[in-house]
Amino acid sequence: MIKTLIAIMLCISGAAYADCYRSSCEVFTVIQRNENELYLYVSGQLTNVWELSPAVGAKKPMFDKHPTGRVFGETGGRISTDGKGLIFDGLVLVGMPYSVFIDDLWSIHSTPDNLWTNPHPRGGQKYGFGLREEQVKILIDQIERAGPKQSWITVR
Repeated sequence: MIKTLIAIMLCISGAAYADCYRSSCEVFTVIQRNENELYLYVSGQLTNVWELSPAVGAKKPMFDKHPTGRVFGETGGRISTDGKGLIFDGLVLVGMPYSVFIDDLWSIHSTPDNLWTNPHPRGGQKYGFGLREEQVKILIDQIERAGPKQSWITVR
């Protein structure tokens, strides 16, 4: 009974939805550009270390922020009808049907095996960080559970 009352009070006050910062967030993602790896922390614990696609694209910027909240995957309803791309502003972005947007342009997204080292000329590698599909699904699941305001992405 007391736990229920405390939970209700936290929700009413908004404390349960307060923003976090870096490692204080439920989901903390760190991309080390020089190592070409992504580190996923959940509840303060390192849960996964994944290699990023080595594909060459635009110079990758640094970020230190909450994701924009746009997360596309199986629950997002934005996958193209052939299942091969993400529909974004009316265009199908080839080879990245699962994406977590860091800002309006840059994302962490799935990259199919056939595009791992040789991205599609109009694909997402130019403006994103590619992971294997099963890895991005895990990241999406964690961010959807925690919410964008309890998630943080740092790119160094």
